[in-house]
Amino acid sequence: MAISVPPQMPTKYPWFHGEFAPKIALLRSQKLPSGCSTSNGNVQCSPEAMPAKAEALARTKYGWTKPIDLKTYTLARYMTAEVGDGTVEEMVAVGEAAVNYARTRNLPQGILSLLLYRQPVGHPNRGFYGPIHGPSGVSTAPYKRWAATSLDPNMLTIALADLVISGASGNFNKGADDQDGPEAWDDHGVRKAHSAARDRSYWVGPLPGVDHLRTMQWKTDKSIHPDSPDGKALLNRALWAIKQGRPKWDPSMPVEARLALSTVAVVALGGYLAYRVMKRRK
Repeated sequence: MAISVPPQMPTKYPWFHGEFAPKIALLRSQKLPSGCSTSNGNVQCSPEAMPAKAEALARTKYGWTKPIDLKTYTLARYMTAEVGDGTVEEMVAVGEAAVNYARTRNLPQGILSLLLYRQPVGHPNRGFYGPIHGPSGVSTAPYKRWAATSLDPNMLTIALADLVISGASGNFNKGADDQDGPEAWDDHGVRKAHSAARDRSYWVGPLPGVDHLRTMQWKTDKSIHPDSPDGKALLNRALWAIKQGRPKWDPSMPVEARLALSTVAVVALGGYLAYRVMKRRK
């Protein structure tokens, strides 16, 4: 099938929009502070100790019923730092990008290899959470991180990280294995679109609920040469989107039917939401 430029726009939100979007402000306000300061590009606490503290607070204060392991906590920090003020869809897309990158590159510890142990052994920032950019701005990346993990998570990003890791988000970002924020660049990503195409990485959007200037999702496909008809069409789709600017998604757009969740996920999410209803009635 020919790749259309401009693309056909989505007509439905993903199923998880209906679960989380109505509660986004509440869940985002439920903070899980670590109490850890940042110095020399590192959050000054052991990452291995931080999930247990977050889980204890989530259980006692917010009624969370599932374990929070290091992978879930790390992914949640990354989602919070990268697009924590964005939509549910943007956070899920960003989370899936990290999971897909780690999987397609066969990283030995998955997202931990990508987000926590990316630097070589002995590097001063290896094994710590922290920012990606240095004090002088977005043009620098002195800590050799793939992405930022500098912010403490909240109940929204913990729940969405758990959703992504479980697989229940259902490949929402169409297999994208990288992402960035063109809104920070003077050209809003024009140069990146060209360089990505040269590396055979192409924009997967449009994705419903996602502002591609906040997070532009890229998928590596070595089978598509940038000079082929498909390669040129995919590059032109990205350039079209950048030229159009921020998309405006209709809040009344329908939501897809809910995917089947595992029993564990259903029980955990259902128990958590029931707890919140009970607390509000008191």
